[in-house]
Amino acid sequence: MAEVRGNVPEAIVKFEESIVAQSEWRQFHHLCYWELMWCHAFLGDWLMAASYAERLFNESKWSKACYMYQRAAFLVMCEDQTEDSRRNLLSLFRQVPVLKQRIAGKSLPIEKFAVDKSARYEEHQSLILPGYELIYVWNGFTILGRCRALVEPVLARVEATLQELDREKDSTPLYYDDWCLATVLKGVCLKYLDHPTEAEGCFQEVVKCAPQIQNDQYLPAYACAELGFLYLQQSRLQEAKHHLEKVLTQYRGYRLESRLHFRVQAALSAVTVAMARADTPAAAPREADVRRT
Repeated sequence: MAEVRGNVPEAIVKFEESIVAQSEWRQFHHLCYWELMWCHAFLGDWLMAASYAERLFNESKWSKACYMYQRAAFLVMCEDQTEDSRRNLLSLFRQVPVLKQRIAGKSLPIEKFAVDKSARYEEHQSLILPGYELIYVWNGFTILGRCRALVEPVLARVEATLQELDREKDSTPLYYDDWCLATVLKGVCLKYLDHPTEAEGCFQEVVKCAPQIQNDQYLPAYACAELGFLYLQQSRLQEAKHHLEKVLTQYRGYRLESRLHFRVQAALSAVTVAMARADTPAAAPREADVRRT
């Protein structure tokens, strides 16, 4: 509850207390490691987040590819990197495709995402804000957004990244992919900092840039969904419905599609309920009440 409310330091203490409380059920430790990993990522403590991803990789049997990618992505976020650290990162990313597993003949969507991103790092030796991207695709901004002090440093780094991308546009091989990712993150930050008009502009720009995106085709779909979520928050119900339905009908075959569809379907249900309430006339007075009047 402390984590969901945005009180991340208190949450860290509680998870650590839970770990030392017992040692018989290691699965509970893994649950705590998972949440501690995200808590430290929310705080921008990337080394600690990476260390918990490493512990999960060593102890948990869920998804070795996902844990390895999370560890590498968090280490990329560390700003002072040496030549040795870059070689180590390349080694970590190269392990991700080998670790991908198939369950009942199918791969986990998040593992496919991790493999794509790892291949991109191997080819270009860079990823843009992969730690924040992971927080976003795991819906972690709903927690970050509870605390302004958590969102503001994210926005500052995202805006600095956008400025750097603009300076190096001609030498950036996947400029529009990187720019759109950073712009989606900027829009989400602005939404939670109560700047809805600026956030709306960010999401609209990403939707417009869809034809220029080479690899990250999930970004326009997610930006369109963010417009729907934003309009729902503002009670602009027809616009919300239009954009949410557009996500389901006009975007196909992108990474993490099913993950987004769950959120969109929930939002559409909320839109339907809100529209029904808006269309319901005021209840007629009961006959007994009329007589008393």
